[in-house]
Amino acid sequence: YWIALKVEEYWKMITLGNASFSHDVYLKMFQLQKEKFFKKFDIIVIDEAQDTNSCVMDILSNQDGQKIIVGDKYQQLYRFRGAGKAMDSFTNYTKCFLSESFRFNQGIADLANSVLSLMGEETFTIKGGGKGVEEIETSAILCRTNLSVLENVFELLENNQKAWTNIDLKPIKSNYY
Repeated sequence: YWIALKVEEYWKMITLGNASFSHDVYLKMFQLQKEKFFKKFDIIVIDEAQDTNSCVMDILSNQDGQKIIVGDKYQQLYRFRGAGKAMDSFTNYTKCFLSESFRFNQGIADLANSVLSLMGEETFTIKGGGKGVEEIETSAILCRTNLSVLENVFELLENNQKAWTNIDLKPIKSNYY
């Protein structure tokens, strides 16, 4: 009961403009006050639709205009913020594919097409149109622990190979130190 009173008190402070709040709060306020703020648009374009959360999906569903959805369900980054399977929730639409990208060369496109094909997810293939991108042989090593990342990096460096990692090496507090 005490927590509910504090939440109510904070909500009053927010709505009166006496408290700072995040993007999520004013987005939710916009959603809850549909009648007051919603405008009807002829066309609505939403980019990165795969990261759309339920609040934004509700706002979109209450619009009558044509909706153009741009996204890639394989690039979902914001599941931790409530983004679910937004791309799957859109129905009755015409699906268009990006057929060629200047951001990468054909070697990268072939690799991406192979992975998606193995997953049985997509039958459409993309072309890499990147110009001036040097074709190099690359490989990836997936590791489950920071220790195995370091072991692999040191082995590559000992063999005069280049290595790049995506790892957070901040110390972890544990009982083992």
